[in-house]
Amino acid sequence: MSLYDDASLIMYPSGYKEDKIYSLKPTDGSGDLTFTRASTATRVNAEGLIETSPVNLLTYSNDFSNAAWLKDRCTLTYGQSGYDGTSNAWLMQSTATALSSRCYQVFSGSNNFNRSVYAKKGTSDYVAIYTTSSGYAYFNLSNGTIGTQSNNINASILSVGDGWYRCSVTMSSIYDNHYIFVANSDNITTTNSGDNIYIQDAQLNIGTTAKPYFPTTDRLNVPRIDYTGGGCGSLLLEKQSTNLAFPSEDLTALTTGGMTNTANQTISPDGTQNADKSTIGTTTRFYDVITEPIIVATIGTTYTTSFFAKKGTGIESIYFFQGDGIRIAKFNLNNGAYIGHSPSDGYNAFSSYSSQSLGNGWYRFTATYTAATTVGKFVIGVSTNTNNSVTAISGNGTDFVYVWGLQYEIGSYVSSYIPTVASSVTRLADSASKTGISSLIGQTQGTLFVDIDVINLNPSNVSRIILSDGTTNNYIFLGINEAGSGNLSRLFINNFGTSFSLSLFSSTAITIGLHKLALAYKSGEFALYLDGNSVASSSATGTIPATSQIVIGGTSPSTISNLETLVLNKSILFPTRLTNTELQSLTSL
Repeated sequence: MSLYDDASLIMYPSGYKEDKIYSLKPTDGSGDLTFTRASTATRVNAEGLIETSPVNLLTYSNDFSNAAWLKDRCTLTYGQSGYDGTSNAWLMQSTATALSSRCYQVFSGSNNFNRSVYAKKGTSDYVAIYTTSSGYAYFNLSNGTIGTQSNNINASILSVGDGWYRCSVTMSSIYDNHYIFVANSDNITTTNSGDNIYIQDAQLNIGTTAKPYFPTTDRLNVPRIDYTGGGCGSLLLEKQSTNLAFPSEDLTALTTGGMTNTANQTISPDGTQNADKSTIGTTTRFYDVITEPIIVATIGTTYTTSFFAKKGTGIESIYFFQGDGIRIAKFNLNNGAYIGHSPSDGYNAFSSYSSQSLGNGWYRFTATYTAATTVGKFVIGVSTNTNNSVTAISGNGTDFVYVWGLQYEIGSYVSSYIPTVASSVTRLADSASKTGISSLIGQTQGTLFVDIDVINLNPSNVSRIILSDGTTNNYIFLGINEAGSGNLSRLFINNFGTSFSLSLFSSTAITIGLHKLALAYKSGEFALYLDGNSVASSSATGTIPATSQIVIGGTSPSTISNLETLVLNKSILFPTRLTNTELQSLTSL
C-alpha cells in the first residue's frame, strides 16, 4: 500500500479551470481549491512558449447572452445540442430581412491572432468570421469547405462530427472586434428573418493556429500551470507586481541611441513574429538599443530590470546600463553567461544578475539594483566583443540583435513577464485556498507535505502553507524561506484558547532548486523534514488547534499577502502523524 492511500487531500496541479484547481483526492470535488488572481498573467506553456493565461482572449466565450457580446439583428437561444455531447450550444437567428445578422465582442490588439468558433448549419448554410478591419472568411457548413476569404488571412475548417465544424481564421498585424455572422451564401452577409445557424465555444488566441478551446467568463482567476524548464507543470503563485516599462514589445516607439529598431522581424519567446530587430548605425559610438525615460525611480527602492534578447549578426554581447549612470551588467549573447563590468571604466555591478535560456537562441537577462537617484531610465547597450569593458564600437550599419519583452519592476527578483502597451500594467497576486475541510485535516494530529521548486530567495518575503480556522488565533503552518531566518523552513503552531505556541526552525537552509518538505504534528511528537532529513523536532506537549481551511502561499493565517514566489509541484494532507521513517521516505529527493 502506498502512503498516498492514507492521504486525505492530494493537490497535483494538472486539472484546472477559472476559479478552481482540482485535487486528485478526494475525488468528489470536496477538496478542490479556490483560486483567485483578479487579473490576467503569463506562463510558460508545455511547448516552452510564453503565453497569456487564460489563452482565450474573449470573455464569456460561450455565454452569448452576456453583455460582452453585442448583437445586431439577431437572437441567441441557449440549450441546443452541442458538438461535445452537451446542451451548451446556441441557436443564432436573424431578426431582420435584407440586412446582416451578427454578434461580436469589441477587441483590439497588434499580433498574430487566431479566431475560431464551432458552428453547425441550421436553415442557413454559412457562417462568416469578420473583423472591423475587413479581414473575413466564409465557411460552408453543408460540406465543410472554405468559401471566400480576404487576402490577409488564412482560414481553416475542421469537422468534429454530427455536422459540427471548428471554423478558424488567422489574421496578422493590427485587428479589432471579433464578429460572427449568419450567412445564407458565400460572400453575402444579408439574411432573412428566421435564418439561423448553431454556434458554440468562441475563442480568440494569440498565434497562427486555433489552440485547444479554453472556456472563460471574466478571464480572471485562472491558475497558471507553468512548464519553465520542461517536465511536469507546476502551480505558479506570485505576489503582485507592476511592469513600469512601456511599451514592452514595440521598440520602434522608444528613443534610441544611434540604433534603428525595426518591428516584428523574428519569432519571439511567445511563438509569434513580434520581436524587433535593433541594428547599429554607421558611426563610432556607444550603441544604446533603447533609452526609456518614462520611469521615475524612488531613491532607496530596489528594482529589477529584465529583457529578452537573441543574437543576430556581429553583436556578441549585450548589457544593462542603469539610468543613474553607475551600474553595468554585461552578458554573452552566445551562451547567456554573465561577463561582468569594468570598475576601471567607472562603473559598479548590479546587486544581482542572472540569465535564463528559453531555447531557440533566446535568453532572458535580469539585473537588480537599489536606486541612488530618481532617474530610472531603462538602457540596453550592445557590443561586438565579450570582454568586461564598455567601449565605443565602429558602426557598420548592418550588425544587429533581436530584443523583446522589457520589464522594470519593484522588487529584488524578476517575476513572470507582464506585457505592456501604452501604460504600466499590474499583475495581481495569486492565491489558492479551501475552506470547510475540517474533515480532511487532522484535528489532533496530521502531516502536511509539499514538493516545491524554489526559484528566488528574498529576505523580505515568505511563503507559507497554512492550516487555520480562518482567524489569526488558531493555526498550523509550514513556512518556506522565513523572513529574517537565513532562508530556513519553519513549523509554527498556535492555539489561542490554550496559550499553546510552538515555533521550530530548520537546521538547514533552503536553497534554489527542488525541495520536499513535511511538517508533522501531534502533541509530544512535532517534526520538520527536508529532503529526506529530520531538520527540527520537539517533544513539547499542548493542544492542537482546530482547523478547517488551507491557504497556500500566504504570510497571514487568514489572508494571502506579501507573497514570495512559490512554484508548487504537489501538496498533500494526511489526517495522521506519519512515522519518522515515512517522513524520511516521503521527503527524499
